[in-house]
Amino acid sequence: MSNVYVAGTRGLARSLSLGAPVEEVWRAIATPEGLVRWFAHRAEATPAGFRLEWDRPAKVESITLRLRESKPSSRLSFDWDSTVPGQDTRATFVLTPEGTGTRLVFTEEGFGDGLAWDNAIAHIADGWDDVLSRLPELWPVAPTRTIRKEIRLPGTAADAYRLLTTESELAAWCAPAASFDARRGGAWRLDAPAMPGPAAGRVIALEAGRRIRLFWSWYRLPLAPAEVEIQLTDEEEGVYVDVIHAGWSMDASWNALYDETDRGWDVLLGDLGRYLVAKTTI
Repeated sequence: MSNVYVAGTRGLARSLSLGAPVEEVWRAIATPEGLVRWFAHRAEATPAGFRLEWDRPAKVESITLRLRESKPSSRLSFDWDSTVPGQDTRATFVLTPEGTGTRLVFTEEGFGDGLAWDNAIAHIADGWDDVLSRLPELWPVAPTRTIRKEIRLPGTAADAYRLLTTESELAAWCAPAASFDARRGGAWRLDAPAMPGPAAGRVIALEAGRRIRLFWSWYRLPLAPAEVEIQLTDEEEGVYVDVIHAGWSMDASWNALYDETDRGWDVLLGDLGRYLVAKTTI
């Protein structure tokens, strides 16, 4: 019997800027001949959606994608069996034109709590990172721009990590109504005065005291999501913080928000430094 999709608390999210028109990207994600170019060894259409096969060393692995929504050149959504019996996850691709190319936003929702789900989200996230990285190889990579900030602050990498990933600490120095589920796939949301608007997304990866990687979208703003990575390194006189906010479109519609966000990171990192000083001198 097929599993039934039940919404869970965690999810995956990725954003890619591809150098091909939406019609061409759609054929790659929504047709059997397109799917075999990057996703599966074999693919065929079924009454429910698609059947995919992979040749593994000891067997042929197969899976059925059950289509839930298909809007050509726009949106594709399907359910598939999770590694936790009795629960499915739902994956969605959203395509939007971006300059002469396409912005692809991928999400997978429905991951729950507990060790089995922790293992499932880790395995599936690594798998999607692998297969989605093949899509830009099909076409020239669309140009994007990046905001990068490097700063040395007082304290330790562990101090900075805690202030960046703990809801009570974020509320104290950054955003009064901050939420941050510090798990892979956990949801976060910030509404800081330095930001042009509320930001929200999913945790892509965490390495305690070292690295934070976030899927970043602007809540209520009609702009494509991007990605933020924060690297923390202990040095003799404090912590070196390296922020990379990547995936910004080159389209002129992004210019004002790009400039405002660039200035916003300066303010946020200054606030973080002052709070670190206050915490270490108490």
